[in-house]
Amino acid sequence: MPLLVPYPDSQNDNHNKPTSSKTVPKDHFKAPLSSEMQKKLTGKTFAESTNHKIGWAVSLYHDWRRARIDSGELNDIFQIINSDVDEPGLDKLNLSTALCAFLSDVKRADGSEYPGKTLYSLLIMIQLHLEKSGLDWKLLDREFLSVQNTLDNLMKNRARSRVGVEKKFDPITVKNEEELWAQGLLGSDNPKQLRETVMYLVGLSFALRGGKEQRSLRCPPYDPQITVQSCADGTKFLEYREDLQSKSNQGGLATRKWQPKIVKALGNSDPSRNIVLVYDKYVSLLPHDLKCNTLYKYELPPGKVTAHTWYQDHPLGINAVSKVVNTLMTRAGIPGHFTNHSFRVTAATRMFNAGVEEQVVKERTGHKSDAVRAYKRTDDSVLEQAEKAAIGEKVQSKVPKRVGKVDKEGLGSVSGSSLYDMFHKVGRKTVKSVRFEVEYHNEQVTD
Repeated sequence: MPLLVPYPDSQNDNHNKPTSSKTVPKDHFKAPLSSEMQKKLTGKTFAESTNHKIGWAVSLYHDWRRARIDSGELNDIFQIINSDVDEPGLDKLNLSTALCAFLSDVKRADGSEYPGKTLYSLLIMIQLHLEKSGLDWKLLDREFLSVQNTLDNLMKNRARSRVGVEKKFDPITVKNEEELWAQGLLGSDNPKQLRETVMYLVGLSFALRGGKEQRSLRCPPYDPQITVQSCADGTKFLEYREDLQSKSNQGGLATRKWQPKIVKALGNSDPSRNIVLVYDKYVSLLPHDLKCNTLYKYELPPGKVTAHTWYQDHPLGINAVSKVVNTLMTRAGIPGHFTNHSFRVTAATRMFNAGVEEQVVKERTGHKSDAVRAYKRTDDSVLEQAEKAAIGEKVQSKVPKRVGKVDKEGLGSVSGSSLYDMFHKVGRKTVKSVRFEVEYHNEQVTD
């Protein structure tokens, strides 16, 4: 294939042009992009949620800068803020000075201090903003040592003052879950109860993140992430396929080898708690002429509920979806720090406590890094055994040393019980042994 070079300006140099007998189809290439569109393509892009945070951080910096200029409180340090954070010509020294002052001054609108983690996030978001502007400046590198030291000292001061000490999301214990069923907060007898039960079982079984991931679930026939499938023996199960583009995967170079999470959930022997039957019932009671693709809908007013339709074609709001776990726990009178993120914490905790290998846990939660360990909470019974061991008492380990095997798609089921049993029964009694088997195209793979 000839090397392509720019055509010479002279028309007398036609003999230098690459020649080919092949006719190139007119539609083989797109029309040339405008310079504006080409510029957008060459710029750095981020997820929508990240762009929102970047906008917040830069807006806060702009507000601080304007406030300082308007107040007239300009000394040698603040003279440099006449240049904005993304203004052409701003050098590293001036930016360092400005950011040190900004981090020291910034606080909430009510006058309270931002936690150290928020200050760190502000700095990183400003760094990402600079990247979008074409400046590959790492604000925590040695070139910005004064910024690094300022942030480090501020974070230590906030930690010393216990500003922004975050509570960890509590896992939902088996006892908590039994209480929800016993009080009738979970079930399938009425529209609200059924919808919240589907949200609970789906969130826990598929280890979903916070409310946004649940809110983005689609219902049939709009390419749903959750579908009802059947095994070779006719047993039905739910399969969850993560979207090709998600919060953790934008489909770019960094995640080009990433595979979407694919998880299946088998039904429980108790029909009232069988995720397949509960989900199937919910979907069957949605309106038949759906125009809105979101899975979770508001229930119809009591007088309009029929035997075939319980819900209206109106999506449940993000706030209602995000608060479902907290709402259930509050109604049940169960204390603790519960959010929809508790689903992921609970799933990871129960699998870890059952001795499931970390790789298998990551397959199910969708983690690509060791961050999954932050979701691990040690079971109370294991803590009790550890306490006995510490004072010299004999204990019998309740957790097997190795559990887990993954098939080609990372799908698995627990031998002798369903995945429901793994998530909903682990912790009720001593786990002597748990063995993972996997199915791939109806074949079982064992050690």
